[in-house]
Amino acid sequence: MTASPAAPDGVVREGRIGLRAPNHPVPLALVAASGPLAATSANLSGAVTPTDIAALEDLFGTAVACYVDGGPIETTASTVVDASGDGIVVVREGVISAEALERAIGS
Repeated sequence: MTASPAAPDGVVREGRIGLRAPNHPVPLALVAASGPLAATSANLSGAVTPTDIAALEDLFGTAVACYVDGGPIETTASTVVDASGDGIVVVREGVISAEALERAIGS
């Protein structure tokens, strides 16, 4: 989605922002209590995805002000789509296949 000029620089990439729909009770509860959150993914491009709080602390250390431990997670990658144009383009196929997306949206 095209970023608003009011969007914080830290969440804008190539003039766009990414929206994530988590499938975990902790971030869902945080969003329900506070509204949308501006956050980055907990994995670094090209690095192994951390699956527990200890791995996150090893990766980010004191660069992160607060960690919320929701328990270990599965390592299935998210599906990334680009909906900034007229259609939807699958950028990275993850847990939701391109075929499942096509069935869900009808194109």
